[in-house]
Amino acid sequence: MEARVLLSNDFESGFEDPWYDSSPSTVHWIIEDFSAPTENYPPPTPLNGTKYLRATRDVHLTAGLLVLRTVTFTALPGDEISFNFWIHSKYTGGNTLEVALSVDGVETIFLVLSRYSSPGNVDWRTADSLIPVTEPTEATVVRPVHPQRQPPQLRYPQLCSLLQQSRNRSQHEHVDQLASRTSLNNDFESGYEDPWYDSSPSTVHWVVEDVAAPAEGYAPPTLSAGSKYLRAVRDAQFSSGLLVLRTVTYTASPGDEISIHFWIRSRYTGGNTLQLSLVVGDTETVLLDLSGYSTSVNLEWRSISCAIPVAQPTDVTFIFYAFIGGYAEDAIAIDDIFIESQNASTSTTQFTLPTVPCIGDACPSTTTPATTTISPTTPEPCGGSYSAASGTISSPHYPNSYGFNEDCRYKIQVSSGNRVKLDYNSFNTESGFDFVTVYDGATAASPVLLRVSGMRSDLSVTTTGRDCLVLHTSDSKNSLTGWQAIYTSV
Repeated sequence: MEARVLLSNDFESGFEDPWYDSSPSTVHWIIEDFSAPTENYPPPTPLNGTKYLRATRDVHLTAGLLVLRTVTFTALPGDEISFNFWIHSKYTGGNTLEVALSVDGVETIFLVLSRYSSPGNVDWRTADSLIPVTEPTEATVVRPVHPQRQPPQLRYPQLCSLLQQSRNRSQHEHVDQLASRTSLNNDFESGYEDPWYDSSPSTVHWVVEDVAAPAEGYAPPTLSAGSKYLRAVRDAQFSSGLLVLRTVTYTASPGDEISIHFWIRSRYTGGNTLQLSLVVGDTETVLLDLSGYSTSVNLEWRSISCAIPVAQPTDVTFIFYAFIGGYAEDAIAIDDIFIESQNASTSTTQFTLPTVPCIGDACPSTTTPATTTISPTTPEPCGGSYSAASGTISSPHYPNSYGFNEDCRYKIQVSSGNRVKLDYNSFNTESGFDFVTVYDGATAASPVLLRVSGMRSDLSVTTTGRDCLVLHTSDSKNSLTGWQAIYTSV
């Protein structure tokens, strides 16, 4: 119940949380005051208060897509969402405003307000709708908007019934940058992930677990404090899969540092992966790669920290990527995530990945795919844009070895109303170090559909829309034959 209450926001605090802007273009949601409109003209007089969330463009009034999301919450049958809105355009239907529910990566539009977009609309209106669930469901509410030359606005997004009873709670105290960073801290003793949220695309998910009741039959090593932690939990068949854990966007400052406790174990050395990435705008950077700790004999929690690489206050998002295999021994857990402000000159703890031998009958054979240690030097296309109805993409130099330190982006866009289907007919990269990530959209801020490394077969994925971004990355050694995929418009 508390998680649903915290989705309410009248924006009078001046903050969007726990709603957050994930718009991919130059158009963004901002908190605006009625007395100081950003685009030189105010909306109609608000029904309550003076602040609201407004779609704001650049100085050229460039059109673009806006996306407003919530953190993941549990929706119950009978829950209802309501909000006040204003949408205005030069031509009838010129702007769009929709509300969608995202469940396990599938988005369902359940409220369309575009018909109110007209030159004569000068009124705030109230919209409400039941949230379409038949049982308690982990979900995210998404508001995609496409403004042309006049901006739509939203006010009072809130869940009704239980949530309206809590409108007068003092939830919106002023939060400075340090407090904002502190709000990302979580030792999971509350039993909740917030403000981190699970956006894993498969049957594997992050679950807050108690050491006294492990979900997969065996407990992790002894915790240094508390009893709860975040664990990768599979289905009854121990199906392997990708996990994604995200934060809402927050402002990182120079000298900020993130620290975590983690445990990763696998039947085979390097069999599971765990990485922490930093997203700034459309650029994603790996901060920590902890896959080297994944061994059959790793039976301890470890601590690690690193500086957040920003030179000025910067809006960023953290993403944990993990892959867990299908063996009973495989396990990944995270605990005690803390972001602290450090003196920029303070040295950050450095860690060297262990060289722990695999012991026992479960160890893999020593016959592994041959690797090269010489980076290809012949220039080769790296990424590109693709708009045909079908085509083939591949890693540089395929079927020969790809290069070192590559960051290749393949942007695919098919006809409007269609989706992109990717079928990999070959896949062989350095396990745990060279990755292919498929995004359900045009940018790295889009949901992740697939993130894989190693030797794979029968890989196939389909987007929910017309855009797809494929990201190929490699480190500084051990390149393999790479991959090839056929994309089709479906």
